[in-house]
Amino acid sequence: MFDADHKKALKKTALPSVMGIVAGVVAYYIAAGPAGPLQREVFGLVAILFFMWIQQSVFPLIDIDTDDFGGKDWAFVGFMTITFAYITWSLILNL
Repeated sequence: MFDADHKKALKKTALPSVMGIVAGVVAYYIAAGPAGPLQREVFGLVAILFFMWIQQSVFPLIDIDTDDFGGKDWAFVGFMTITFAYITWSLILNL
């Protein structure tokens, strides 16, 4: 039903999505200070960038060869991670 290329594409999409959601939650808790939820928002942004960077080490663990990645692939990974992180962070802030 699924060939190898399809599974590889699903992994390339699922990992940045999950890492973005986790990054959004972590960014919320890091950025929250004693006076309010956005007291240290710069640290939240750094957490999101950290999760983007850590994916380079996680991709080989799920059998994705990053040597085949071009600029378009890394842009996709970064866009997906940032998008999911900001959406998650915004949803948590509005609770």
